[in-house]
Amino acid sequence: MQVDTGELPLALRRSQLEIKYSVKVKSTDGHPAKSVTDFHWTTLRKKIKVSTAPIYCKTLQYFSETKNQLTTPPTLPELPPWHLKPCNVDTSLIDCCSKHENPELLKNLGFAKIESYSSSVHIYTDASKTSDNKTSAAFYNKTSSSVGH
Repeated sequence: MQVDTGELPLALRRSQLEIKYSVKVKSTDGHPAKSVTDFHWTTLRKKIKVSTAPIYCKTLQYFSETKNQLTTPPTLPELPPWHLKPCNVDTSLIDCCSKHENPELLKNLGFAKIESYSSSVHIYTDASKTSDNKTSAAFYNKTSSSVGH
């Protein structure tokens, strides 16, 4: 099933996350967790189980193969988050009924809510973003709303 969905097996996803985290830690000066990515004499023990191996051992092969590649540390956004205007999110459908009710009723309630925003611009996204908080995929339908400029 993972092949059909294009999803990596759990062990590979876990390894990918460990490598991403280690790269972030190593590239950030003064990171409090930097010591877990460095060599320690306890890693020379012969009885380390794969499941309990330190992150240094799990990512050693990756870093030895890519030791000369430069990485940039994460940067702070230009505008602090507390200066951003909060989003106005309509959650009124959450409290109106249960998801176990008639599916036709739920569908009609959803369509009615969408219709109440007919004069607004409808922006659809895949809910993903880049590391600098930009949407990676978004579009709007010019014909679905009439907005005066």
